Amino acid sequence: MLPNGMGRLCAAMVMVSAAGYATGQVNPPMTYGGVVHPTLLSDVVVVGPGNDLDIAPPNHPPFDQIPPMPMPEPIDTDNDGQPDALALHDAVTGETIYFPLDAFGGMGSGEGGQTFPGVEGWDTWADLMTPEGFGTMSLQTNPGRANFPWRANCKLIMRFVDQGGNNRFFSCSGTMIDAGVVLTAGHCVYARTATGTNIFAWASEIWVYPAWDGTSGPGVFTPPNADSVIEHYGYTRATGFVSSVGANSWVNDGNFDFDVGLALCYDRSVGALTGTFGWAWGQTCATIQGRTYHNTSYPAESCGGGLHTGRDMYYWFGSVDSCPGNQLQLDTTTGCLTAVWGGMSGSGMYYIDGSNRFVHAVCSNSNRSTIGRYAKLWDNFVNGSGGIVSSIANVRGSGLDIEALQFRLDGSTTIQAGTNFGQARFIAANTSNNNPPQQTYTARVYLSTNNNISAADTLLATWNYNIDFAAMENRTFLVPGTVIPINTPPGTYWMGVEVDAPGDVNVGNNDTDTWDAQQVTITLGLPDTPSGPEPAHFSTNNPITSNLGWNDSARATTYDVYFGTTNPPPFVGNTANSSWNLPNLAFNTTYFWRVVARNSAGNVTGPTWQFTTQATPASLTAVSCDAPNPPNNVFYRGASMFPVVHTTRNDGGTTSSTYLLEFRASTNNIISTIDLLLETRNYASLAPGASRTVNSIVQLPPTMNPGTYYIGTRIVPSDSSPVSWVSDTNTITVLRCPADISGSSDPGSPLYGVPDGRIDSADFFYYLDQFVIGNVAVADLTGSSDPSSPNYGVPDGVVDASDFFFFLDVFVAGCAGL
Repeated sequence: MLPNGMGRLCAAMVMVSAAGYATGQVNPPMTYGGVVHPTLLSDVVVVGPGNDLDIAPPNHPPFDQIPPMPMPEPIDTDNDGQPDALALHDAVTGETIYFPLDAFGGMGSGEGGQTFPGVEGWDTWADLMTPEGFGTMSLQTNPGRANFPWRANCKLIMRFVDQGGNNRFFSCSGTMIDAGVVLTAGHCVYARTATGTNIFAWASEIWVYPAWDGTSGPGVFTPPNADSVIEHYGYTRATGFVSSVGANSWVNDGNFDFDVGLALCYDRSVGALTGTFGWAWGQTCATIQGRTYHNTSYPAESCGGGLHTGRDMYYWFGSVDSCPGNQLQLDTTTGCLTAVWGGMSGSGMYYIDGSNRFVHAVCSNSNRSTIGRYAKLWDNFVNGSGGIVSSIANVRGSGLDIEALQFRLDGSTTIQAGTNFGQARFIAANTSNNNPPQQTYTARVYLSTNNNISAADTLLATWNYNIDFAAMENRTFLVPGTVIPINTPPGTYWMGVEVDAPGDVNVGNNDTDTWDAQQVTITLGLPDTPSGPEPAHFSTNNPITSNLGWNDSARATTYDVYFGTTNPPPFVGNTANSSWNLPNLAFNTTYFWRVVARNSAGNVTGPTWQFTTQATPASLTAVSCDAPNPPNNVFYRGASMFPVVHTTRNDGGTTSSTYLLEFRASTNNIISTIDLLLETRNYASLAPGASRTVNSIVQLPPTMNPGTYYIGTRIVPSDSSPVSWVSDTNTITVLRCPADISGSSDPGSPLYGVPDGRIDSADFFYYLDQFVIGNVAVADLTGSSDPSSPNYGVPDGVVDASDFFFFLDVFVAGCAGL
């Protein structure tokens, strides 16, 4: 809320003087100028700190605990003349200013002011009744009290401080006669005695409740009821009071002839909304008795049968029976609805002339049975210094004052976060006598967590309005809808505006607070659209072990997941997490997926994403291995096999690593690391689908055990790719060559006595050494040197010449392949 503005009052207190309240001062009439369309200045949302406080509620007790201002008993006056003066009391400063009156003037008659129906115009003509004597009051029900002319009538709550320093609260009634001026009884603004207590003091403050519905805000006005919406037009607060003083006055003498008062409201000019009545003064009794009068009030004095509670607005009408002194008297009968009761004090008695309503007198005193009297307005109270005309000028002020009132949505007050609230409007009222030039006014639209609209709230949009305001002109400023931020938590909020008006002398009423703010309910917004896919959209080479993940969507409670190889993908499940586990995927496959974020407000479908898995990994396959087939597939150990034809192929989708090719001999057709390693070769990588066929020379180890073998290859990639192997479909037989017995003839060599796959002199000399020493294990080769003998080649346990000649035979004959 902007600082509480007392600019006009303070200025008036400094400047006021008898000369300043000249008789006959003219105030421009209130008008309604229609609708103004804006231009957008900004729709950038700015989140404020939200550190403003609730606007404190009226600090009076609950309505039902406040008694009516006691209705004085009628006392006949001596008609000694008019009061000496009027007084204006400023309850904020405690200062009272006196305005002497001309004792011999001001006795004329007339009508003044205006009947202004408020910005909403005329609603009903229900008070246009046929003339008759005041009879039975009728209840004005809701929501009819919000219609004109009923809404110009007010319930007043007054706070006085008695002579003992105690707060005393009472209720009265009143009538709006200008945007910020209430006409009421003198004893409602200045209390002499009440309920046996000496007060003799001006009111400390008066709360004005126009067209109060009697039901809203019935609780104690302390938090948490600070946000109560008081219908029908909220409230305003009066801190300036006017009544008659001096001889023959109400304040000094308790003279009922002049029991008339004004309550001046500087903070909120609610009369611009409710409308106002004009006023009349003087006139002869004959004229008065020749017309019908009307009276609306809030009776609050218990009269039996559950009436009156102060919550109900009652209306009656009829003719005046007599005119004692400066009062208008009704001859009443005993009864709750046929007499004048406490709480009616200050209510206006008005007559109708065409479309105009003129308040002529205010309810003053009654004996609750046969007499009800209303104090009549007189010339000096209307036109004299300090009277109605000059008081209105005082409240209005001469400096520009733009008030922001009644911000309301055209549509529903329940708004989902993230949606547009539709069009709204508020009343921009020039409540001053200033006639500014055409200029631009700026309105900032706020969303608040309390009833205090301020720059600490969330700024929704800023609009400019170019207009030429007349003095006391009210306009409807349209506010195009903007979006409530999607992240607004659900709850009760208030919407309103702050208005910047160039040259405004009172910025304390430029925002729509309390009743003037629109209370709204913000419901949960839809979840944020799913985003941040993992795997990333259009990404490739993703592992087949990939799972789905995405960013948490604000406000989402669950997610529907759609996934598959078709677009659109099929539904696969629902989860509360922002991830979804997948089975192993296929290689080199494109998948489509999307996520639907859900909460109680609805669901939001994310975009369809896609990704492709990695190509099939390199897969080196040992396709074949064919060993040569000599006669009978026989090889002597140490022999070289050629050609060993072997083929390797890359069956994967990517280039293979380099690899090692092992040649192994196995006693079965399974090639593994437990088999005899013959030789190895290193090969370069293979492209996807490529193969390599090589004719290799592979030597059998000279020391391998004779026997039958499968020759095969085993591929060992240099990366982590799997190993592959293959074996020949045929077997070979490996024999021992008897002449290959040593790789060296030097007894000091490690090859001495070790076959080396070659037949040379080393074998001969090695045998000769063993023959000479008689090494049976080596040199005993045969029992006969005759190849035709059955003992040829059969050891006989004796080393002799036959063994030497046998070795010489096999040495000369050699072994194939060696």
